[in-house]
Parts: sequence; C-alpha cells; structure tokens
Amino acid sequence: MSRTLLRVAAGFTALFGIGHGFGATHPMREGARGAVVLAMQNVSFEIFGSTRTYWDFYEGYGYTLIAVAFFLAALLWLLSLRPIAQVRDIAFLTAAVQLAIAVLAFNYFFWAPGAFNTIAAGCTLVAAALPWSGAASLR
Repeated sequence: MSRTLLRVAAGFTALFGIGHGFGATHPMREGARGAVVLAMQNVSFEIFGSTRTYWDFYEGYGYTLIAVAFFLAALLWLLSLRPIAQVRDIAFLTAAVQLAIAVLAFNYFFWAPGAFNTIAAGCTLVAAALPWSGAASLR
C-alpha cells in the first residue's frame, strides 16, 4: 500500500510538472495580460554583470519549478523501490516540501497546482507513516 501511495504521489507530481510546463510555454498575450508580459519583456536591468528582464526571471523561475517537479516525481518513484527503513526520513521531508509548494500554490496561483501538490503530499506522508511489507519487493 505504501509503495502504491508513493507512486500515486509521483504521478500527481509529474502532472503538476506537465501542467506547469504547458503554462510556461503558452503565456497569455492578449489584452491586459499581454501588456504585462510585454512590459516584463521590455524592462531590463543589470545584475551581476548580465542584462536581464523581469520576464527572464519569471520564465527562469517557471522552468526551475518544472525541473523540481520532475525531480520530485522521480525521487518519489525511486523511494517506492526501497525498504522503508532506508527512506522514511526522505519521504517525510519530501512530503513537507510538497505541502509547502501546495500552500504557496493556493496562496499565489490557483487551485489545480495546490490540489495536485496537496494530494501528493498526503500520499507521501501516509506512505512514510505506514509500515511497508516485503522490504525489497517491487510491487
């Protein structure tokens, strides 16, 4: 059961990464939203010897979050292959990170990324808390 929960968490985390990837590669360019995107792309500044725009930072953070999401999905899958004694602390820490991402998503974005990360955090937390049977089996 715990292995399955970690795999479900991995799936929801991957869906979060895919959704974020779609949003990052399809910015809204019409109306007032488009004007904000254009302004972000046109306002540049020097930082540590490089010229960047606000859009560079916005886009860079978005792609960074995609990489983190896919890393977490892969980590959760790999954790599901190991004996619980080896991974319980990592699973609890991963659940905490997912919960933090969920809270930030609900506060600063919208329900879907918050819900996906809440489900993943819950599955990871329960998986970490429950005993696993068959220390090395790959169910």
